[in-house]
Amino acid sequence: TLTIVDDLTGDTGTLNSWSLDVTTGVGCATLTCPANVTVGNAAGTCGAIVNYPAPTADAACGTVTCVAASGSTFGVGANTVTCTTAVGNLSCNFSVTVNDAEAPVVTCPADIALDQIPGQATLPVTYPAPTVSDNCPGVTAACNPASGSPYSVGTTATTCTATDAAANTAACAFNVTVGAFIPNTPIPSLSLAGVLLLALLVIGLAFPGRR
Repeated sequence: TLTIVDDLTGDTGTLNSWSLDVTTGVGCATLTCPANVTVGNAAGTCGAIVNYPAPTADAACGTVTCVAASGSTFGVGANTVTCTTAVGNLSCNFSVTVNDAEAPVVTCPADIALDQIPGQATLPVTYPAPTVSDNCPGVTAACNPASGSPYSVGTTATTCTATDAAANTAACAFNVTVGAFIPNTPIPSLSLAGVLLLALLVIGLAFPGRR
């Protein structure tokens, strides 16, 4: 709104002509963010320190501030960076994506050896869960055959696979051996005559020169 007041005599009058020069943008009209950035994670961490090019802006825009700043640590996944000019309040966005390329670590339990239960063709075997670790949260492990599964007589390789949130995998294996049941063979019983005969045979073997 433009208001004109006659401050001399206060009378009403007519404004014959007037002009108004308007300057917009104060010279700050352009802000351009860098291209999107994609990097792999730093070893052993769930993220990476990322340095990106500075955005470009008209000189009249003053300081350009970006959040998060170049040289910051960015977590695994897509991260949005917003840059804003001090003058003109221009803003732009770009993304910094950190990919988790690191496989998890999995350690299997030791080999297991058990005996078959008489009368059963298989033996249910329960074993400790494998130990897993990863640079990011969310790693899981699964074994085949699973703990508690029936194992047949013989040696069976059991494989455990760890999978992290980025679908990176690692595997290990251990053996489960089930020994066959061997029944005890009973000693045949001897009659009294058989015992005496066996005794004479033993004596004869012990003293071969005596008659």
